Amino acid sequence: MKELIKQGLVTAATTLLLATSVNAAPIQTISVSGVIVEENSLGTLGVNVGKNFTYNATYQLDRSLAVDTWTNSNGDVHYDLNDGGATFHSSACIQDFYCYDTNFVSFEFDDNLVENWDDIPFIIPSRDLTNGEPLDAIVLGFFDPLLPDETEFWLTLLFEADLFDSNDESTLPELINLDGFIGGVGEFAQWDPEADDWGAWAQFRADTVNISTVPVPAAVWLFGSGLLGLIGIARRKKA
Repeated sequence: MKELIKQGLVTAATTLLLATSVNAAPIQTISVSGVIVEENSLGTLGVNVGKNFTYNATYQLDRSLAVDTWTNSNGDVHYDLNDGGATFHSSACIQDFYCYDTNFVSFEFDDNLVENWDDIPFIIPSRDLTNGEPLDAIVLGFFDPLLPDETEFWLTLLFEADLFDSNDESTLPELINLDGFIGGVGEFAQWDPEADDWGAWAQFRADTVNISTVPVPAAVWLFGSGLLGLIGIARRKKA
């Protein structure tokens, strides 16, 4: 019986290790909704002012899973995730206009981003911020050349918090939460091949942002229930 329990514990522990190592960085989902605003909305996308938009994405903040990584001139880290849609996917929709779906999820982490609040008057921060106050930002989005009309989507989440140090990639978060979150803005953009330039924009205000973490893998719960079962067996045997 002791050998049976020992073997069971080894099997359960192996299952737990596999489950937790495969998902070292938890999988998260984000959902955002808001409205297209007049500022910088023009071209074929400019007709959508006042319409609602939605964005949904599933991602895992593990740099080893990135298909492309780079840093911008400020040393801020950017990376793209794409696994064919098995885990990572994103979609952005404009009400009564179009939905864009892609397997790409892009991230850029901007440390101490300085925002000029006069440039984005349609955001009403939930805190008393001074113009020019340094803010951290997480920029999510996608660019997929296979999308119709080569559409880009970018969402900037602004935080009154020191989320990370851009000079040290090890400080990049494995999870996104809304601690210190003050608001979000973003835009849809369409490429005009004839003009060889971006020709249409739809800028939006993010009114609702929800982030959730996918529950712990079922294998972890199986480990717990299996362990309890083995303990029960051992007690009955002893009795």
